[in-house]
Amino acid sequence: KRILDIACNSGFWSIQCALLGAEVVGFDARHELIEQANLIKSIVGIDNVEFRVLDFRDMRPELFGGMFDVVLNLGILYHLPSPLQALEITKSMSKSIVLLDTYLYSSPEPLIHIHWEEPTDIRMANNSGIAAHSSKSAVELMLKHLRFTEWFQIPIRSQDMPPDYLRNDRA
Repeated sequence: KRILDIACNSGFWSIQCALLGAEVVGFDARHELIEQANLIKSIVGIDNVEFRVLDFRDMRPELFGGMFDVVLNLGILYHLPSPLQALEITKSMSKSIVLLDTYLYSSPEPLIHIHWEEPTDIRMANNSGIAAHSSKSAVELMLKHLRFTEWFQIPIRSQDMPPDYLRNDRA
């Protein structure tokens, strides 16, 4: 499989996929995170993963030699101002599968909560600006609008999970 890891941070999931035999490209907007990913890659001793410095908004298939079998969109959607556009761009990179992990705004209604985010921490957005947290039903409507053929939430099978997953604040 060919896998794209969007906003890969220091490459944990990219390296896990590469260790399973996939050809992986991971990117992040922060140079220091890509340096960390490359250091870990050299320690692990694998050559089927490539890391790049790239902003999410600059992502397009031509930069990577085409689309990917699987696209990992883990922990970035809620740092971006336009979740529908972000999901559309993500889908454009995938031949078939998108794995989305995101913070969920707590509401049964299809809502998007907008707030200001400062990059005060490495886990925050890369730039100051508006960030949008979508409710679960809003994410489902966006997937429907983008004509994803099917989607499902991976069920929690253990209580040995971070609290935000157990509270349904993340899925």
